[in-house]
Amino acid sequence: MLWRTAGATSKAPVCRLLGKWKFARYYAVDTRKLEYAGRNEQIEKDLDYYYPSMSVLRGNHQGKAQSITVEQFNAQFQDREEFDRYGSVLYTMNGRIKNIRFSGKKICFIDLQANNDNRLRPSAVQLIVNFNALDPKLTVEDYVAGTTFLRKNDYIQVQGFAGVSSSSTHQLSLRCTKIPSILSPVKLPLPSKLVSTSKIHKNRVIDYQLNGTQILILRSQVIKSIREFLYSQGFLEVETPILSSKSSGANATPFVTKTKDNVPLELRVAPELWLKRLTISGLNKIFEIAKVFRNEGIDAVHNSEFTMLEFYQTYASMDDLITMSENLFKSVLLDLQKLIKEQGNEINDQISSNIDTLVFNLQESNWKFKRIEFLPTLSNELHTDLNKIDLDEPSEILKAIPEDVKHHLFSQNEALSPHRVLDKLCSHYIEQKYCNTPHPTLIYHHPLPLSPLAKRNPLNPRTVKRFELFINSKEYVNAYEEENCPHLQMENFVNQQNHKDSSTIDFQYVESMKYGMPPTGGLGLGIDRLCMLLLGKPRIEDVLPFGTIDDVNTQ
Repeated sequence: MLWRTAGATSKAPVCRLLGKWKFARYYAVDTRKLEYAGRNEQIEKDLDYYYPSMSVLRGNHQGKAQSITVEQFNAQFQDREEFDRYGSVLYTMNGRIKNIRFSGKKICFIDLQANNDNRLRPSAVQLIVNFNALDPKLTVEDYVAGTTFLRKNDYIQVQGFAGVSSSSTHQLSLRCTKIPSILSPVKLPLPSKLVSTSKIHKNRVIDYQLNGTQILILRSQVIKSIREFLYSQGFLEVETPILSSKSSGANATPFVTKTKDNVPLELRVAPELWLKRLTISGLNKIFEIAKVFRNEGIDAVHNSEFTMLEFYQTYASMDDLITMSENLFKSVLLDLQKLIKEQGNEINDQISSNIDTLVFNLQESNWKFKRIEFLPTLSNELHTDLNKIDLDEPSEILKAIPEDVKHHLFSQNEALSPHRVLDKLCSHYIEQKYCNTPHPTLIYHHPLPLSPLAKRNPLNPRTVKRFELFINSKEYVNAYEEENCPHLQMENFVNQQNHKDSSTIDFQYVESMKYGMPPTGGLGLGIDRLCMLLLGKPRIEDVLPFGTIDDVNTQ
């Protein structure tokens, strides 16, 4: 009798403890794994044969067969007249088995899938492995052993001639001249499908094999489009330090580490001040697509590690930056829309719909963003002229807020700074009400306490030449004219030091400004969040190759 210990002394039969159905499920055997057991033993006896070096294989085939990819093969022989010209050419092709079908003992049909070739859906071609077309010395037993050994998802190499099937469809096929060679056999069966969110997050390798790599390819296309747009505008791509003794440039908590010699280091929270050092050094237009790290909470739109674009251009005004961001969005959206049209129904309908909606909304306004000015809008909502209030004093701002809103936004013992109060008021009164639309909307001329690195607005020195871009109440872009006066920059830093959420003063940066910093405009764009928007994904882990840090730690 089978037993399962249920305690220190319990020896009740498993079937009685679990019930008959649970007993059967508890001891159920995965027959698919049993099917692979004998095969795996055979593989392990000759690893060099089943995991061959491509150098050896290419050496064996040199001069005998022409290498071709699945996509190239399909494109070349799409016109059947090409058979007359190339039908006698012997080809070598690599790929992965998508499906296997047998027609009796002597004919095997294999659907060979390419490693997508950066397409939204991988190319595939039919292989015909006909015993009668192979080496006459090959026995039926060897043919059966060789073909029945193959499994779905094995990587193989094949040789043969272009042809068509003998069925009424005359399907384009590679008519093999030898049994496929194993390049890498699967040792575990893939599940038939993977739809559970938790399982997807715990094993992205299986997820991509079953559900495809569309998101990875589209994310790459977004980044490529951004790069190409900036290159076309004369920008230079640069790299700045990820590790340094100071992580300045944003109000964020850094990850702290140290060298083997106990020198303290921090991972950057933003590349901003390093990039601005390069504008001081003499570079005119620069950008970086940067990995950034912040030791803060993880939620639907935040991860501890994320990717952002920052670019800086000398002599650029806030209006120049707005125009640049409008043109950047236009370029990326049209590039993606073009890709969708080229690859037709090979893309998810939701993704196509998201992009078409954004394109339509922006085309209706001649690719211009809506604009909302910060202080006039907030003053109107609060029925108070905020220009008459000391915005450096949280207590003064709080007096203008209705009691019910005050209790909703701030806890009783919360330490409040001007930055925190104004930021929450903006979110409550402006972002949620005026920016909750699929049409990109920017908020501009922020109060000075919110923007210590931005240039003051000459028409109202209590505000700065800054804007943030929102779509459906989510922020995507933060841009401003940079403060280039070292004295005012230090003054702004010092004024914020009494507040918990202020950034650390980078004295060396201020010192470098004294050598002359030209008027400069800078823009930051969250690439992960932009991908979420364009690809219709509600959570940031859906557009990260291996998910958030929580997901990464389980893989």
